[in-house]
Amino acid sequence: MSDYKEPNRGEGMREIKFRAWHHDERKMWVNIGTDGLGGIILDTRNMRLQPLKGNAILMQYTGLKDNNSKEIYEGDLVRLRNHSTYPYEVYWDGRDSSFRMRFNREMQFDKTSLLLFAQHGEVIGNIYENPELLAVNP
Repeated sequence: MSDYKEPNRGEGMREIKFRAWHHDERKMWVNIGTDGLGGIILDTRNMRLQPLKGNAILMQYTGLKDNNSKEIYEGDLVRLRNHSTYPYEVYWDGRDSSFRMRFNREMQFDKTSLLLFAQHGEVIGNIYENPELLAVNP
């Protein structure tokens, strides 16, 4: 008898979700989605539609979690165990269609490295709420 098990539909797919930093309100909105047209934010926790007014930046969940099981989003700052002095910024690279990590906007890790390093790092903040953390970069 074979050990083969038919996979569930959607198994292996990462969860697609977003958060947004609202510059005018200086507030991070979590558990949001969009209508695809860029004008409406859906608060998925309260199932309430709200128009997005002002200057806001959408950030996508990478599908990865840090060593404390905290979700990693683009814009997050991750401190790696073996590079504890430098926080790495998680960002979306549209040229390669992948999430990457960088410090000092020069050294970059590709998505494979992000997969390898995520479990050995800790989210310590993000570039919007904690910009002072970027000042420690070499």
